[in-house]
Amino acid sequence: MPGLTRQPPVRCATRPGPRPPALSAGLAARVCPPRAPGRPRPNIARMTFLDPSARDLFPDWEAQARDLTAYLRHAAAHYPDDQELHALIGELSVHSRDFVRIWSAHPVSDCLPSVRAYRHPQVGSMTLHEEVVRLTDDPGVRIIFSGAREGTPSAERLRLLASLG
Repeated sequence: MPGLTRQPPVRCATRPGPRPPALSAGLAARVCPPRAPGRPRPNIARMTFLDPSARDLFPDWEAQARDLTAYLRHAAAHYPDDQELHALIGELSVHSRDFVRIWSAHPVSDCLPSVRAYRHPQVGSMTLHEEVVRLTDDPGVRIIFSGAREGTPSAERLRLLASLG
């Protein structure tokens, strides 16, 4: 991922812990409707499995769902006492047949660098490169940088998305 960190205008970051990240100022957060006062920020796993608009946001929804499920299984093994994590897994198990189907295949994976496609309702299709940085003082915390290669339509669309504020 050469050059990603040299291009601040076309990147965003999220900070996941043991649970899939609450959406921050990243790309997916701009797609979700604003949260109601007193409600927690949307969670990317909850959005992927329980919000029908996620199938439009992720052109390869199945891969997104599989990656998130694999990470949830990985996190559950590493954080067996995390009640919020297990409540999230329970919620998805009750409300999403797709989650149950994928979970039953037993995928396991940590957050890994990837290339992910998005189809944003306001700016169109983008291909973003994701890089994962682990904090040495707290290995359970990672920062995921998402960015587009300079000079590509994805970079222009990411800038446009950022300007929509």
